[in-house]
Amino acid sequence: MYLIAFEIDAIETVKELNTEHGWKTWNWSTAVRLCRDYFAECVEIARPGISPKIDFQVLHTDVTIDHWFKDGDPTIFRLIDYVETRSTFRNKVMDDWFDNALHREEYVLTLLATVGGDVGYDKLWDRLIANSLKWRGNVSVIHLQDETLDLATLDHSTNKILGAAVGDLSYRIDPVKIDVGRQETLAQIEFFNRF
Repeated sequence: MYLIAFEIDAIETVKELNTEHGWKTWNWSTAVRLCRDYFAECVEIARPGISPKIDFQVLHTDVTIDHWFKDGDPTIFRLIDYVETRSTFRNKVMDDWFDNALHREEYVLTLLATVGGDVGYDKLWDRLIANSLKWRGNVSVIHLQDETLDLATLDHSTNKILGAAVGDLSYRIDPVKIDVGRQETLAQIEFFNRF
């Protein structure tokens, strides 16, 4: 079982809103629309290419996934199920949730994809790396293996893989050592609720 995290932060959002095709221009898009469209694109890449058995949630924090995974709870941890729907009500809920999250000076929004089914680690990373030019932030994978959680991140700024996949054991966490309060927070995420 895997958790894929597609991140976009305040800096990337502002940069995207102020530039178009490499030139500084006025962009009629809003931050909410930009983030919603980006996450919809991530879903389109993940669902057919990796596994049809994926559940999605959106996480609003003030730090990147590697920091909240390794270093503890962030000051903000808000979560909502990501749904693709034609329901006006559900879309309004999603837009208002994004709008609330995007009114902070610093934020990280993360589309979390809990992957079920029989998926190979290499196949999953092959798909993520093949689409690396489309990512607007770090893309990370948490892998439950031998009763430990391994985190690997495709760093957006350097396009290098960091973490347990390249032998950095500081990205390996024993779930038993996570304190109870933090376990309760993480249990809101589908992936952590399943093991």
